[in-house]
Parts: sequence; C-alpha cells; structure tokens
Amino acid sequence: MKHRHDILNALNEHKLRLVSDFRIKREDVLAGFLVTVQRASDQDNPAAMISGWWEVAKLLGFNEPDRISVQLTDDQQRLRQKLEQWSDQELLEIASCNAPN
Repeated sequence: MKHRHDILNALNEHKLRLVSDFRIKREDVLAGFLVTVQRASDQDNPAAMISGWWEVAKLLGFNEPDRISVQLTDDQQRLRQKLEQWSDQELLEIASCNAPN
C-alpha cells in the first residue's frame, strides 16, 4: 500500500510532466482566467465573473491568510518560557481563574 507521501509525490511528478509537455506557464493560466473574466463581464454574468476572479486570486496566492510575525519582548519571552514549564493542570487552573498554589 502506498503512503500518502508517495501518492502526493507521484501527483506532483505527474503535474510537472503535464506542465512540461504542454509548456504551460503560470502567466498563461492567469491570462486565460483574465480573458474568461472579461467574457463573463461582456455577457453580464456576475457568477462567472466572481468564479473567475476567485481562481485568479488563488493563482496569485491572495486567498492565503496574511502571515504575521510577532516579536516578543524580553519580558514576554521570559513569561512564555515560564508558562511552557507549567503542567497542563496548572495552566487549566490559571485559565479558570484559580491560581495554583
């Protein structure tokens, strides 16, 4: 039985072969979506327009959540390290407003 990792690798290899065989670039796909969105607009088809724009957004990565980097101060880092040493029970007591002894 193949593992999930092996299956994903095989799918990725297949995708790469298809792209290579057809010489399709990301820009080609994007241009196709944009043409389709324009046609949907010309036909006054808002559902198709939204669908097309959604595909453009996915292709460009706009559907991904924004990545935020949080920098902790030295005090925050010390507090984090202290909390990481506590047991689950101690953390549950703090979360329920019952300070540990």
